[in-house]
Amino acid sequence: TLEFARLKMEIYQRVLTVIFSSLRGRSWHGEPIRCPDGRDRMFHPGIFIDSLDGKEAAYFNACRAALANHPCPKCLVFKTDLHKITGDF
Repeated sequence: TLEFARLKMEIYQRVLTVIFSSLRGRSWHGEPIRCPDGRDRMFHPGIFIDSLDGKEAAYFNACRAALANHPCPKCLVFKTDLHKITGDF
């Protein structure tokens, strides 16, 4: 239902707020960390965001487009047989 979807979204947003709030100050001001070579270095944590369109997302996930006859480049299973995940091909 719509109410449950909104509740779930609100819970996720509050959890992410708690998680990311611990990174806010460190991302702006950095955090000194002792490296294995014995030197202290200032690190600024960040979150990598990659915006992809459909074709780029397929390459990023190492699969072919959804309309390809063989979507997986490794196993080469035909698209009509993808639902048979336990079969031998």
